[in-house]
Formats: sequence, C-alpha cells, structure tokens
Amino acid sequence: MNAEAAIPLALAVSPSGELHLDAHPAEIVPGAVARGFLADFELGPAYALLQLAARHPGEPLPPALGFFRDAAALYVSTVCRQKSPAPPADELERRAAAAPPIAGGEYLTAAVLEEFWRNLDGALEA
Repeated sequence: MNAEAAIPLALAVSPSGELHLDAHPAEIVPGAVARGFLADFELGPAYALLQLAARHPGEPLPPALGFFRDAAALYVSTVCRQKSPAPPADELERRAAAAPPIAGGEYLTAAVLEEFWRNLDGALEA
C-alpha cells in the first residue's frame, strides 16, 4: 500500500452495536478506496460496506474494515442464491468469535451481526 496516498480510516462498534467511524483510527486505507468509502458512508454504514464489497472485493484492507466488507460480501452472495435469506446464525456466531481487533469489539456479537444483516437488507432495497 502506498503510504503517501493512504488515509487513516477504521470502523468501530458502539455499546448499542451500531457501526461508526473510529474517531482515532490506527489503520490506513488506500486513498481512493477511503475517499469512496467515506462518501458512501454519508448514506449509512451498510450502504458503504455493500459498495466496498462490490467495488473492492479483493482489495487488501486493514483487518477491521476487511472484516465488515467480507460480512457484506457474504450477505450479497447469500442474497444472490435466495431472495430475502435469513442470516446464517452459525456463520454469524463464527464470524463474531473470529473478529479481528476492532474498537468496540467487546460489543460485537452474533446479534449485532444479525442487525447488520438487516441493515444490509435495507441498504440493498434503497
């Protein structure tokens, strides 16, 4: 990653389970990816992560941002196979347990990921 073009950017989980931008990100993201993500984030985190999954599926990203991008990609691949799928509880449980270090990670549970899944539904329909 070209450090000169990189922008500090990270996601965090609030105590209520909401995704938000980390006020003090320790991770850096390629500038073009970060600028696009931040513009999309204006429409909500679920929308931004769907766009990130669609536009940059294989882009090397910091672990926390990559984690949520990959969760959005799982959602998209599941929706492509079946309309209005229920979130895969066992997969969400596994992903929550295997999450990388994330600001607010202590609040990241399968239930939070299930709510994220519903938010992805809403963002996809918007």
